[in-house]
Amino acid sequence: MSTEQTAEASPGDAPGAVRAPGSPARRRWARPRPPWADGLWLATGLILLVAGLFTVSLMPPGQGNDEPNHFLRVNGLLNGVLVPDPHGEPSAPTKFDACTLSYLHEVEQRAIAPGPMRLGNFDDYPSGCQGQTGARDYDNTAVYSPVPYAGHLVGAGLMRLVGAGPVAALYAARILGFLLYVALVLAALRVAPTGRLFIAVVALLPMSVIQASVVSTDGAAYGLALLAAALVLRLREREEPDRRAALGLGVVLAALALTKVPHIAFVALVLLVPWRHFAPERRRADLLRAATAGVPVLLLLGWNALAGRITVSNLPTVDPDRQLSWIFEHPSGFLEVLRVSMFTDVTRDVFFQLPGAFSFFRTTPVVPQLPGFWVVCAYLALGFALAAGRRPVLVSGRGPRLQAAWALLAGLGGVALVYLALYLVWTDVGAPSVSGIQPRYFVPFLAFILVAVATAFKRGGADPPWPPFAAVSAAMLAVIVYQITLVYY
Repeated sequence: MSTEQTAEASPGDAPGAVRAPGSPARRRWARPRPPWADGLWLATGLILLVAGLFTVSLMPPGQGNDEPNHFLRVNGLLNGVLVPDPHGEPSAPTKFDACTLSYLHEVEQRAIAPGPMRLGNFDDYPSGCQGQTGARDYDNTAVYSPVPYAGHLVGAGLMRLVGAGPVAALYAARILGFLLYVALVLAALRVAPTGRLFIAVVALLPMSVIQASVVSTDGAAYGLALLAAALVLRLREREEPDRRAALGLGVVLAALALTKVPHIAFVALVLLVPWRHFAPERRRADLLRAATAGVPVLLLLGWNALAGRITVSNLPTVDPDRQLSWIFEHPSGFLEVLRVSMFTDVTRDVFFQLPGAFSFFRTTPVVPQLPGFWVVCAYLALGFALAAGRRPVLVSGRGPRLQAAWALLAGLGGVALVYLALYLVWTDVGAPSVSGIQPRYFVPFLAFILVAVATAFKRGGADPPWPPFAAVSAAMLAVIVYQITLVYY
């Protein structure tokens, strides 16, 4: 029994029972809290749960980005449709329960109608649809693998098992999807040896919480990206081999590759992990490291081969094959398209909206995003959290500096892949710039900045107190929840 944790136990106490220091008359079990379950870990989890509960409840059904089609994707997977058969057409029509289709149609119409919405009418849908089926396209989400829908599938699947309707299924999918996001964030805080404050601030951004609170692939992508960065930092800073963390990194990278194509850029972080963390022998370690990077690539290629026939049918002027041919024929012209797209007012607006923006279905005089003051606060919090525990002194030696540059380059490569993907599948043939850019696509790539800074700059003293950062994050979430009420109610 440790004398550092407890006072001396008295005769007759139960085995393992100890006297609480300062309270000789009270017995308690010695359960020291693990070092990672500190105030930051607990506060992040609590704020996430409270903010998520409000967002899940207040965001009207179907008002998340592409949420109706994401929910249809979940239902299609539960129906056993892994990849919809386009039947020679580019679209992906699939049969669904008519009540689900009627409910989604009704909530979409209520959202675009003038006047405030009412929480009480989110749980009703037209009668007389029981036992009927209908078909609807959901081609822009049919290309996603089941991996980012893991939580949603569990929630909606449980409701289906108990015979609940589409309302319960939608909200159960939201809740379980959000709980998966919380679990991934807390796991990242658990394993990260440094940069925990930055992980918490990114996880608590209104954009992160909103996207994780609705049926979408973004919540899983954000949590996996933070966990990947945490595992890389853990493997880099530990002196002894950590095969468990190395295996976890491989699993996370594989899951990230199956969320969205641009996330394959995270595989580049494997090169930052010392070989000795994979195996004691160099040859075997190199093989395992190659497998850790290669398996996600193979999984992505395999999934794209399955879903590659599906294209977005509501964009008749988009032709990915012609776009790709044009890129190969005019590489300098495509670089000019990227330059124009990445340095325009639209892109600057993306950075302004990245900390917190939501919805685009409802016409309203209220701008559905964080006010300017809070946007500045968000970037200040991110900047200070990024510098927390680091000295403004570069590490010695070319190796770490090159590795930091590699991390930044990989992150920029991921951003470029976002533009490339949208140019191929969402941009008209011959357009001078990329269409469809949204700020939510770039949140995962903040993790590359954390890895680069942690690699390039020397460790300093203790991190600054976390309560101010938690307070700013909670305030931003309160503001965005208030914005939701202004937009819809």
